[in-house]
Amino acid sequence: VGTPDEIYSAPASAYVFDFIGRANVLEGRVERGQFRADGHALALPVDLPDGAARLYARPHDVALGAPGDGWTAQVSAAHRLADRITLELNLPSQARPLELALAAPPDARTPAPGSTVGLRPLRYRVYPA
Repeated sequence: VGTPDEIYSAPASAYVFDFIGRANVLEGRVERGQFRADGHALALPVDLPDGAARLYARPHDVALGAPGDGWTAQVSAAHRLADRITLELNLPSQARPLELALAAPPDARTPAPGSTVGLRPLRYRVYPA
C-alpha cells in the first residue's frame, strides 16, 4: 500500500492500473528483457521473464510522432475541447484501440482521421498476460 500518487504512478497489478485511471493496453511478448507489442518492432526494456505480456500506458503518457517513429497507428477519431486534443487510434495487430491525450496550444494541428502517426510510450508498465 502506498500514497494515492504512488499507486497511480506504479500500480502493483494490471487490475489496479486499469481500475484507478484510463489505460491503454497493448498485447505482446517479453523476450530477453524486451517487450514487443504484437505486430510492432519497437522494443521496450522490462524486468520480466519471457512470455505473453500486456503493456499499460495512460493516454497522457504516450507521445505523438511521425509515422515510423515507434508504433505505427491510424487515427480513427480526433476530438478537440479547449486546450486538449484526444485521439482515438488503431494499431495493426492490436484488438483494442488506443487513446492519446495531448495539450493543444491555439496553433496546434490536430491529425485528421485516417492519417498515420507514430506513437512512443513515455511511461508504461508491463505485466504478465
